[in-house]
Amino acid sequence: MRPVEAAKPSMMAERGDRARAEAEYRAVLDAEIWVLGADPPAPCLIRDRDSKYTQAFDDVFGSEGIQIIKTPPQAPRANAICERVVGTLRRELLDRILIVGPGHLRRILAAYTIHYNACRPHQSLDQRHPDADTAVPAPTIDLTGRRIKRSPILGGLINEYEAA
Repeated sequence: MRPVEAAKPSMMAERGDRARAEAEYRAVLDAEIWVLGADPPAPCLIRDRDSKYTQAFDDVFGSEGIQIIKTPPQAPRANAICERVVGTLRRELLDRILIVGPGHLRRILAAYTIHYNACRPHQSLDQRHPDADTAVPAPTIDLTGRRIKRSPILGGLINEYEAA
């Protein structure tokens, strides 16, 4: 399933306004269709348990056959982790490329996932990638007199470097 993360409805809790809930649903749906070319709309919506989400908000999505999935209770990091991943994808990938269809998006995300997990250095992992063996210390490479090999990923959108 492909989740859609909706923006928090700002005033629905105070007014219980079904028209506003429908307008926000349409905005999310339009963005989903524009980005992914989705037809039919996404089968699920992931949202947090904020009191700003009213039953009317859930009913609008439910009437379109979209399942509402709530984040785990008392797990504030769940949203933060999702937002961080989405932000990384936007900054490093989606803001720099024009997506022409769902198949194109899947191929791009598959290539980026391989890069992210197998080659991209992560600051929190001491500049290692997530697939690296943490039991083995990272070798120090002396680059004096050695050439650097560049490997373009996604047509040069991202580059990976290694000692030749």
